[in-house]
Amino acid sequence: MGKEYVMSIGLPDGAKCVRTEVSEESVKVIYTFEETTNLVNSAADNETDDTSTTNHTITKLSIEEAFIWVDFTSIKESDYKAKRKNFRQESLRQSILIAIENNRLEGLYVAILEPSVDDDGNIYFAKGANPGVGYSARWWNDNATKFCLERKSRNLSFDEYCLIVAHLIKNGDITWEEATEDSSLKGNFWNSPNSPHEMEKTGTRKCGEFYGFVGNTCKYVKYVKHAKAATYALMGGSYNFKGSNFPLADADTINYPNFNENISVGWLVLEK
Repeated sequence: MGKEYVMSIGLPDGAKCVRTEVSEESVKVIYTFEETTNLVNSAADNETDDTSTTNHTITKLSIEEAFIWVDFTSIKESDYKAKRKNFRQESLRQSILIAIENNRLEGLYVAILEPSVDDDGNIYFAKGANPGVGYSARWWNDNATKFCLERKSRNLSFDEYCLIVAHLIKNGDITWEEATEDSSLKGNFWNSPNSPHEMEKTGTRKCGEFYGFVGNTCKYVKYVKHAKAATYALMGGSYNFKGSNFPLADADTINYPNFNENISVGWLVLEK
């Protein structure tokens, strides 16, 4: 054994060590700073820093800032007449066709990023906040309607989710392959580029007009099976899945709607 040496690493003022990672080539120290509770838009598009987070405040977004209009009338049945090349893509095509047939709305105002929840159980939107995980599908279904009564807020349905995916494909923001087979390049999955292998803050990774729509956290949706029994499903995959194991268009039905330990959030929409 050779001579032993000691190296001391000083952290910046106010920093707190999260963990260390040791390899034959290096010693990596992962640290963070305590956050204040009032928030500013600090997350940049598609930027990830798994070594530290800066001390910042978070500003809650207004309704006008947090929601955008998605026009469902631009998604035409005639665009989906040709069968797709494999089962997964064809399954999404069929779901989009059913969604078009069932849809009675010209469009919806859709949240552009994952929702957060404050200590009093109130839903809010802010870039750089923690996504509101730790709540059940039923909680999101009930509380989404209280977010903005005057504009008929609610959690979106499986059909509406499919129409939003169709909107992203139509705009060229995601391909059929990325939506149905491997979404790792479009969000935060375990095998995504620069993934910190943990949940990222809201507003971190963008796909089309939306942040965090792909991966990071699963999204609860109301799911109707065989047009009879209504239940819930998880959509889109979370950071602890590979992008090929739980891509954007995959649905995982929930048998226990009160279970609150999924890495999942609601996806809010406004009807007016």
